[in-house]
Amino acid sequence: MAETLARLNQRTEASIIEGFSLLASLGILRDGRDALVEARFLHGLIDGFSIHAMIDPDCMSSDEIRALLTAHLSQVLDLA
Repeated sequence: MAETLARLNQRTEASIIEGFSLLASLGILRDGRDALVEARFLHGLIDGFSIHAMIDPDCMSSDEIRALLTAHLSQVLDLA
């Protein structure tokens, strides 16, 4: 089970890194932001929200989590 979870975690991180690399190549990542750093930060943020949801499902609603992720991504991405 641990190996399966480790592989899933690695694939998730690789997908997020690939996504941020694509965003950077398209010029959507804000100036001064590093795709690898931002990808790993987002992965950690998502992991943290997942753990909170498992331990205390009432601590944050899905709307609150969505708002936090949106706020973070709006600081990282240049969508204008």
